[in-house]
Amino acid sequence: MQQLVIMKGMNKLLLHIVFSLSFLVSTNLSAQIEAPEFLCVKSDTLFWNLPVNTCGPFVAYNVYASDNISGPYFLLGSVTDPTSTSFFHDNAGNQTWYYYLESDFDCPGEPVLSSVILDNLSPEASPILVANVVNNIVQIEWQPSPSPEVIAYIIYRVTDIGTIPIDTVYSGNTYSDLSSNPNSQAENYYVIGLDACGNTSLLESPHQTVFVNGEVSVCEQLVDLTWNLYEGWNSGIEKQELWLQANGSTATLEATLGSDETAFTFENLDDGITYCFQILSYQNGSSVFSNSNQFCFTASIVQPVRNLVLKNATVAPNNDITITWQWDTDAEINTTQVLQSTSGNNGFNLVESFPPNLPLVLENTYNDVASFPQDGPVSFQVHTIDNCDSLAISNSVTTVFLTGTADGNLNNLLSWTSYETTIGTVNAYELFRLDGSGEQSIALFNANEFDYKDPVDPMIQSEANVCYYVVAEVLVDLPDGTQELVYSRSNVV
Repeated sequence: MQQLVIMKGMNKLLLHIVFSLSFLVSTNLSAQIEAPEFLCVKSDTLFWNLPVNTCGPFVAYNVYASDNISGPYFLLGSVTDPTSTSFFHDNAGNQTWYYYLESDFDCPGEPVLSSVILDNLSPEASPILVANVVNNIVQIEWQPSPSPEVIAYIIYRVTDIGTIPIDTVYSGNTYSDLSSNPNSQAENYYVIGLDACGNTSLLESPHQTVFVNGEVSVCEQLVDLTWNLYEGWNSGIEKQELWLQANGSTATLEATLGSDETAFTFENLDDGITYCFQILSYQNGSSVFSNSNQFCFTASIVQPVRNLVLKNATVAPNNDITITWQWDTDAEINTTQVLQSTSGNNGFNLVESFPPNLPLVLENTYNDVASFPQDGPVSFQVHTIDNCDSLAISNSVTTVFLTGTADGNLNNLLSWTSYETTIGTVNAYELFRLDGSGEQSIALFNANEFDYKDPVDPMIQSEANVCYYVVAEVLVDLPDGTQELVYSRSNVV
């Protein structure tokens, strides 16, 4: 039992020795003489922050210098005051010098660390990468300065009173300018690096955002967009894109534009729709792009007649002619005009001009009592004039004209003209006869048949006096892509 206790005690001692040795080795490996925190060089004076070293007494801060960054470096001087944080390089001249610092403490065997190498030049520039308009403010991003002494970046903006600093950024390389006004003007920015001595880098080329604006023409239903080109990329602009968002929907690409284009006309505005336009500029040879402001407006335009369709013209038994047409029910029409011609599609003359009934309805009719369809085919058009004095002209239609004679051989010889329309196709013609026994359909013809011989017996009282008319069956193509059958009746002969 006593031997077991002794062995346990020896094991504990052995573990304590091993732990102590490990701690000593670890401590020795981690011990080192920290260099001063080299901050900057202003004129011929070097500045630093004091290091923390507790391994032994302070001896000096050593300053090493070279006229070449790669060396060799020589001991320029030593500072023996432990509280000193600067050193003046006497007779530095006008040449470029490179420096680094080391701490000298009486700590035999401890590794001596060196500070960063700094020069007596101004900090290197920090060029802007892109200036963007995001959520109605400008965001800028820049490339960090390669100079290690840079501790912050000063943001400058061009204003009416000159180029002024607006903020200083101590962390990161992006900035959102909450005081920017990119919806009213293009904004210009500079970014310069700043070190602890107050030295600043040189100004690089400014970056200017794109400001897009527009002028709406209420009568032409269009907007003329104009903008300035993005400025700042040394490689230039590769392309521009125009994006459109309507009534808050997902934005869509409206047009891809050249690198030097600054205007675009967007047509066919709809009344009451909110449009938002934005220009995206792409850097040449890069995936970097810049957003412009959004130019938004709600269109308040004179809604034009876009779909004016004359569907039919048909002759009534009393030789009045009824025409029917369709138009846009949201159009702002000031005047409706019905025109007629007896010379085909030439020489239309005004039949009547009148204001439309409000509110507008899709289907409209007009009864023409002044024409003489028994004398020949009659052609029609409908015109409208909107509140901008813009004229809209429908297609034309021409009625069927029927003629007939008795040939002396107990036959009535009938012939008719074709029904004419530019928005439809004649399917067939149907011939009707009216006699003492009533009205009946006597023949059906295809679209290219225009003659018929009807035998009659004048000894039969009901056939002694006979009248005829023809009905054209027409398939009309409507603007919405649908089709509709209409029937046009000829004069009675």
